[in-house]
Amino acid sequence: MNFSSHWIAISTLLLSVLRSLSYPLISEVDIEKCYTFNIPEDDDAHMIFVAMPDDYTNEEEDDELESYWVNTLYDMSKDGGEDYPEKVPKITDEKILSKIGDTKERNTRLQVKIQKPHHGPLRTVFLKYHTPVLFTDVLDIAEEEGHGEDVALEGWSICFLNKGDELIKIIFDVVLVSDETEKEKANNHKEQQAQRKTIKKENLTPLETNFNAALVGADKILNEMNYMERREQRMRVTADSTNKRVRYFSYLSVFVLLGTACVQIMYLKNYFKKKKLM
Repeated sequence: MNFSSHWIAISTLLLSVLRSLSYPLISEVDIEKCYTFNIPEDDDAHMIFVAMPDDYTNEEEDDELESYWVNTLYDMSKDGGEDYPEKVPKITDEKILSKIGDTKERNTRLQVKIQKPHHGPLRTVFLKYHTPVLFTDVLDIAEEEGHGEDVALEGWSICFLNKGDELIKIIFDVVLVSDETEKEKANNHKEQQAQRKTIKKENLTPLETNFNAALVGADKILNEMNYMERREQRMRVTADSTNKRVRYFSYLSVFVLLGTACVQIMYLKNYFKKKKLM
């Protein structure tokens, strides 16, 4: 095994560790909040959302319920995306059930929207308190519904829109999972072995192999740079448009002030003439 193979193995191990150590995100939504998540090529993602009321009078009770859901979502993802459960485990702790009380499954006005750039919303749902909503294999769902299988360099957007008056706490997690099946992994392993034999036959050096891998990486970097350039152009157009509007508004303000001044002068002249002061 050459150096590049060692490095790939180490990178995969580190990525698995980082995924397993990641914790769900917690956010308070008063009006609207959006987040962006990148799903790498040849990967998929599971998404889970839980809503909690943010009006608990007992702060200790609020922290306990928050910790319960954070730990539940963490336990679901700690074994990796491949072993991610298809259902959320039911609440069996009587203490937690008693603290949740009547709020469980109560409708909220918090809407979750999952969207791929340049496409319509993939899913739009209203959450219920303490009732997890789980979406597994998001990319597969998008492909089945005609959103394409291309990688979204801009990232997937998850937006929370609170259409009610009360502040709502949201706990959510995005778990990446390799999209390769066991059969594909076996085929890839066979292809790698065949490539090694071919390399031996053709006397290719490890430098040439690494160079091919570097070309693939450079192509991906160029694609991302092109995307950033297009984005910078869009931002520049937006900035120019804003500057024009501000300039026109300034002109309009000056004209309005001058007009107001003229009207006031004419009014005062007429007033003083009527009073025979001029």
